[in-house]
This record gives sequence, structure tokens and C-alpha cells, in this order.
Amino acid sequence: MKLSDFVIQYRTENDISQRELSRRCGVSHGLISLIEKGTNPQTGKEMAQDLDTYKKLADGMGITLQYLFEQIGDSGSVLNPDSEDQKILVAYNRADEYIKMAVRKLLDIK
Repeated sequence: MKLSDFVIQYRTENDISQRELSRRCGVSHGLISLIEKGTNPQTGKEMAQDLDTYKKLADGMGITLQYLFEQIGDSGSVLNPDSEDQKILVAYNRADEYIKMAVRKLLDIK
């Protein structure tokens, strides 16, 4: 599932507006709108978010970052492929469970 689909589904199931979700997540209403559209209006390409945005979305939705990534899958649209965040996620996904647990504890991620 794409992030855009996940956000739309979440809002529909919880009967909240884009503005309410943006308030809960601490991001702009415009960003939620762009995420739901799924494409960058300037480039026409799929939207790429940074790790901080994913963390804010997860927190605002009351879910873990891990759950969010499990729902949206490991697609190239998750993060900008050249970003440091993407490189960190790739390394994290390749790590064994002990390392993942230590990283989650260090970052205070449930």
C-alpha cells in the first residue's frame, strides 16, 4: 500500500479531516494534502518524505513507525533513495533483531 492510500484510509476509518490529521501530526494541512495526492505537483513524480515526517505521521496516528513502514511496504517511494534517511533504513532492515531492538530503544521508538 502506498503512503497516500494509508493516510486516506486512516482518515476515512477515523472520520477526521485533513486539517485534524495535520494538527495531530504537527505538520501542515498542505503536506497532508500533497501526501494524499501522492505526486509532487512540480515534478509529477511520486512524493518522497523524510524520516521525521514519517515519525510525525506515526505519532499523530497513534501507531508505531515500524507499523507504518510495514503497512506501506518497502517501496522506492518511501524515502528519497539518495537521502541519508533511506540509507539508514536500508541498514536497519538488513540488521538482525537484536540490533533493531537496540536502535528502537536508543531512538525511543515502540
